[in-house]
Amino acid sequence: MKKVELKAQLREKLGTRAAKRLRRQGLIPGVIYGRGIEPIHIALKERELEPLLEGGVRFVSVTVGDTTYDAVVQDVQYDYLNERLLHIDLHRVLMTERIRIAVPLVFKGEPKCGPGGGTVEKHLEELEVECLASQAPESIEVDLSDLDVGESLHVGDLSLPEGVEPLMAADVAVVSVVAPEVEEEAEATEEEEEEREPEVVKKPKKEEKEEEEE
Repeated sequence: MKKVELKAQLREKLGTRAAKRLRRQGLIPGVIYGRGIEPIHIALKERELEPLLEGGVRFVSVTVGDTTYDAVVQDVQYDYLNERLLHIDLHRVLMTERIRIAVPLVFKGEPKCGPGGGTVEKHLEELEVECLASQAPESIEVDLSDLDVGESLHVGDLSLPEGVEPLMAADVAVVSVVAPEVEEEAEATEEEEEEREPEVVKKPKKEEKEEEEE
């Protein structure tokens, strides 16, 4: 998996006010935690961090002072509009230890039925896996070219890199191809469109004559 190098500075003060001051300076508060270390409160440059997160980077190498930590992006917090980055949590990992991580799925190819012959329904966008940190894939490719209408791919059908094990059951559906919905528009017949006039029932002449005599 792609790993990006970042430089961070230690945060001297904690709390909401201190965090707001950092953001006004273009810095994002964060924390590095994990086995064997006490939580390290840091600040990272927003202009360096945001493009990486938007690009889907999950592994980072963060240098704080004279020490470098390999870490996984564990959690990212945004404001209520989901626009402004507020905080980032980094989970320190050793490249020789097994980790659990969600890997994005990349769907490629077209089903056998062609673009208009069926609708692709994606049930998963990422897959939880376990592997060595050094073997974590950047993404997992899902090939749609062998699928036809009414068929599905399941977790057990995916081709995973060596040493990468899925944490979901093999029969969990990943993607399906279903028949397109056909909207039938009922066409009104001419008889339905025309207004039906009430039928006039004429009385027999004999009855009319009797009524006149009365």
